[in-house]
Amino acid sequence: MLQALVAEIGPWSWWILGLVLLGAEILIPGIFLIWIGLAAIVVGAISFILWDSAIWGWQVQLLVFAALSLISALIGRRIMAGRDDDTDISSWPGDQSGHPECSSSGRRGYGFSP
Repeated sequence: MLQALVAEIGPWSWWILGLVLLGAEILIPGIFLIWIGLAAIVVGAISFILWDSAIWGWQVQLLVFAALSLISALIGRRIMAGRDDDTDISSWPGDQSGHPECSSSGRRGYGFSP
């Protein structure tokens, strides 16, 4: 059933999978599904070119997808590890809670009174 659906949709099945994964990354942020989604879109682009080729069976497509997913996840990890992230709560001024409007005395900053 799944093989018939993929054969009917054609290379669009990879594009749909890639967009679903990118959408899941937006709903469940973790900077991981984006790389797998991009790998699926690349396989979809290759599928448009090689769809009628005898060597471009579903087995080869899955192998290319797995390889591209692994490569893109490793590259993405390297990119994200070298990034300077200023959104870390512990780097905000204030008390140990990390909230930027609170001082160590528990009073709110910016001239506001509780």
